[in-house]
Amino acid sequence: MRRFLNSSTRLAVGLILIGAAGYYLLALAGRTLSAESASAVASLYLMANIVGPGIAIPVEQETNRAISEARAWGFEQSPIIRHMSRLAGLLMLVAGVVVCAVSPVLVAGPLHGSWGLLASLLVCVVSFGTLAVARGVLAGRRQYRGYALTLILEGATRLAPLAALGVAGISNAVLYCMVFAFGGAFALIGGCLALWRPGTDGADEPAEAPTGGARPPVPTLKVLGVGLLQLLGASLLMQTMANVAPIIVNTRLHDNAELAAAVAQAFVLTRIPLFLFSPLQSMLMPSLVDSVTRHDRAAVRSRVTTVMLVLVGIGALGVVGSAALGPTVLRVFFGADADVSRTALAALAVGTVGLMVMQVLQPALVAAHRHRWVTWSWTAGTAGMFALLFIPGDAVFWAVTAQIVGPALAIVVAATGLVLYLREPAPGEGAEAAGDRSRTAQGTGAGTAESVGAQSAVSAVRRTEP
Repeated sequence: MRRFLNSSTRLAVGLILIGAAGYYLLALAGRTLSAESASAVASLYLMANIVGPGIAIPVEQETNRAISEARAWGFEQSPIIRHMSRLAGLLMLVAGVVVCAVSPVLVAGPLHGSWGLLASLLVCVVSFGTLAVARGVLAGRRQYRGYALTLILEGATRLAPLAALGVAGISNAVLYCMVFAFGGAFALIGGCLALWRPGTDGADEPAEAPTGGARPPVPTLKVLGVGLLQLLGASLLMQTMANVAPIIVNTRLHDNAELAAAVAQAFVLTRIPLFLFSPLQSMLMPSLVDSVTRHDRAAVRSRVTTVMLVLVGIGALGVVGSAALGPTVLRVFFGADADVSRTALAALAVGTVGLMVMQVLQPALVAAHRHRWVTWSWTAGTAGMFALLFIPGDAVFWAVTAQIVGPALAIVVAATGLVLYLREPAPGEGAEAAGDRSRTAQGTGAGTAESVGAQSAVSAVRRTEP
């Protein structure tokens, strides 16, 4: 327990550092750059959180799930690591090509003519995608100290240089974003060192051997690739839902850079609870996989319900805090030159609660091999969101409304998939029930035969009586 608490403390420190670095980036840009350059930095930050984690989250989750299953069933882990490394490399290559293909549109639009910011985005793609494999292996093995080390390095190697640039009075948007982008590279070094160290942090006790059901085959490159592709689509949709609205608002408010920058900063501000609990999926996955392999649906239900209630409670505090303190924080800390209403800030925080709920439902579906439901849920949410984002009129109002409707639709679909899984009989239960019915029928049949035989004997005796 003591070691687990120490690991949790390190995770918290790492998350605080990463969060502080991201918010300091936006605050530094807002206070030292022009409104147009600050808006471009905010757009880069949001796009990096679409493309980078869009690749990293599915790679990390599928690696985590596969390593957790290998640990539970006693599979060799090295083939899984090799397969996932190859798949991650392919994804990074494809993502880089796509970013380069749309670069003229990005540079002319939300990046406000800066090709240097586009280069920062490409660095984020490479560093996040590579780091995801290391973090997935660490989480699957329950090496939480090593996982926390990657978070600490990522945050510290961003925050310290940015703070130094701020103290030195250096005002350069491209330099700010390059420092932010290279944080993932330093985190990768720490992750590799943690993987090469023998042993674990004490959290990786042998998994309880699964009972019931046939042992699954060792996952192949094709099997892992199919699961990864399904999660990739879901992850890109998830990151799009979380980050694309302020980019679209930025485009629609191109003549009002102050308001566009304030809206982007408001989105980032209200995402604080979501950001702080983003590694929750990695922490949940191993225990959920263990429960799934043991066909313990009650444990899955209990764990999901408990964590969801905690997150909703934390999210509710975020809603109140965003409405009460949000306008002041935007003006004082971010240097916003335009106002965002308390109602809009509270509504954005409600949307964040919906995304937090999905952070619990998604790993449960992945652990149960319900990858398609994950994709369907984010597809429904993204479709609902985009249906509202381009409605003519008040761009800010429709963007805020979309941030509530989108997550709500995703939750409905994901919850449906999880409920259907929880109601399915575990392997063997159907056969046992059929066997019970067969034995009951046999017993009933035997009893009927005995009864008929007895009645026949009685009739025969009566016929022979004088």
